[in-house]
Amino acid sequence: MTAGPDLQTLPTYLSTHHGALSAVGARLDLGLAADDLARLTRAGVLVRVCRGGYADARSMEGATLEAVHELRLRAVLAAHPRYAASHLSAAVLFGLPLLAADLGQVHVVRRSGRGHGRRRSAYTVHEGHPEEFGSLRGAATVGPVDAVLGALSIGSDLSAQAVADAALRVGLATRELLLERAAGWGPRARHAVEQADPGAESLGESGLRLVLRLLGYEVRTQVEFRDADGLVGRVDAYLPELGVVLEFDGAVKYAGADGREALVREKRREDRLRALGLAVVRIVWADLRDPERIRRKVEPAARTVRPLADR
Repeated sequence: MTAGPDLQTLPTYLSTHHGALSAVGARLDLGLAADDLARLTRAGVLVRVCRGGYADARSMEGATLEAVHELRLRAVLAAHPRYAASHLSAAVLFGLPLLAADLGQVHVVRRSGRGHGRRRSAYTVHEGHPEEFGSLRGAATVGPVDAVLGALSIGSDLSAQAVADAALRVGLATRELLLERAAGWGPRARHAVEQADPGAESLGESGLRLVLRLLGYEVRTQVEFRDADGLVGRVDAYLPELGVVLEFDGAVKYAGADGREALVREKRREDRLRALGLAVVRIVWADLRDPERIRRKVEPAARTVRPLADR
């Protein structure tokens, strides 16, 4: 009778292999056969990501969408060591912000640069000839410029703008270098780089700026306002033609004593901005999915603004 899987050895192996396991590694390093892997998958110990590639199910519990995507990516790379992360998957490795909708599929490229593209249920192999390969936390990946431009070429418009903003903000690549290399990635990638604003500090702020421009507003970001008492604060977006300040309210929680104190600080800050003759509009994720909702918030707020000569 075949012995069952060694559950004491497996967690240690997974922890030292970034939560990923290939069928070949399971057999050679742990002595686990296909039936053992199937039992571990049914038991919820492993998640089968692709043929020959498994991820640690426990590491996925309560993990962020980006962390889950990285585990799935590592399972694909474990099963296919000739691949490297690319496009949106490489962007995840580099810590760039993406929408949840863009994280369903793993993206890789052949390190040899040869072969046709193909799509599987869990991953896509892209054609292409990246100029640089490297490794991040033990995972093979294209270089930062190819990671950024690849993400810009296939992600949602919102993710593309957030990736371009973040890449400039953290110094992953310069605007000049991205523009120089953007020709091979299509007009969408070039447009995102041209419109990039390193002042945007989150996916939500990038999305807010993108939607406001689509609505036809002139937008300034990270503008500082001062009153007689000094600095009031730096705002996420300002519409100078209307005198409207917009703040993105992502997942702010105001529970508990700290939360109540934060809420009081926000209220005082908004009161000081209004005392300057400005209107303040708070934007949430649902608004970004319906740009007309933002217009319906902005236009009434603009009618409350004091004329510029009185401010």
